[in-house]
Amino acid sequence: MPSAPLRDSTQTRRCVSAIAGASLVAASIAACQGSSFSSDAPLPAVDGSTTDRSTPTLIGEDAGPLDDAGDDSSTIEDGGSGGPRCDKNTPFGAPTRIVGLPESAMGLRLNPTERTGFFHVDSPSTPLIFRITRKNRLDNFDSTTVKTVTIQQPALQADAAAPYFYYPTVTGNEARLYVMSGYSIYSAMRVSDGTYDQLTLIPSLTKNNPAYALYTMPSINPNDDTLYASTVLFASGATHVATVNGAVVSAPAKLDLGSSGNNRSIVVTADGTLAYFSSWRESDGSTFYQIWTASRENTALPFSNFQPVVELRSLNTTNDPTYISNDGCRLYFQSDRGGSMNTYIAERSPL
Repeated sequence: MPSAPLRDSTQTRRCVSAIAGASLVAASIAACQGSSFSSDAPLPAVDGSTTDRSTPTLIGEDAGPLDDAGDDSSTIEDGGSGGPRCDKNTPFGAPTRIVGLPESAMGLRLNPTERTGFFHVDSPSTPLIFRITRKNRLDNFDSTTVKTVTIQQPALQADAAAPYFYYPTVTGNEARLYVMSGYSIYSAMRVSDGTYDQLTLIPSLTKNNPAYALYTMPSINPNDDTLYASTVLFASGATHVATVNGAVVSAPAKLDLGSSGNNRSIVVTADGTLAYFSSWRESDGSTFYQIWTASRENTALPFSNFQPVVELRSLNTTNDPTYISNDGCRLYFQSDRGGSMNTYIAERSPL
């Protein structure tokens, strides 16, 4: 039974020196991965209701405005006409684990209202992706709203005999899904609420063999057509960016994050000017991925001002951002700082 990818452990770090600079093969990759945490609890099935996928608007519980205040008001604060809700130059507060998500929930991506999320569970016995909802972003997630996301024709992980899906990300109206399987990235169109049609392999984000390109951790900005993905070689790694038009994805270009490698899991605000990503850098003094940030004046410029997010630093643990709110006030990330991999939120104090 294959294990979940991208788990940093003592074994993984030992493998870095063994495979650095070598021609990676499937056996080497499998030998250098491991996940010691699992959750075998059953999750509810999809409800089967239908939604018109032709409308380019948010659906269901997300049909209302982008309500940063959390009170269902008509004022659009997140990336809209409203003012900032926090000072983005101030540190994040102490992170708290997100209530309502299953144990070992990973890869949480949210829509612009932060009312709906998609995630996977770090468990070989649960090779699925899930959708969870809440009334507004100030509420805890309700575990009873967890629904299985059905994919009509699953892709097989390249080195396994069963379908495994990781790091789901969707467009703002949930009309298209992007997901990782077998170190390649696929897309699918929604055919009903909770059901997506056949996965289509994205040629420019397909695993090479020998595996000098292992594409993982897709993240689409739900407010536009920018797709981010990481290439991970354990000894090195880089983040790439592409534009999407339905199933058509441009050739990914390497994104400069101030280091030649060991970068992954980038999330970017709606306007594209503020980014958070995970990085493993000698200058950071850590042997595990930590959270870094970068900024730019506009999307025509490269990112700069690369800084570790020191208040979220957690040595000897792995930390990966999964979503940054449009106003830059709330950062969602996964971490095993609590002993197992789970999802946390850190918030800046409101103005």
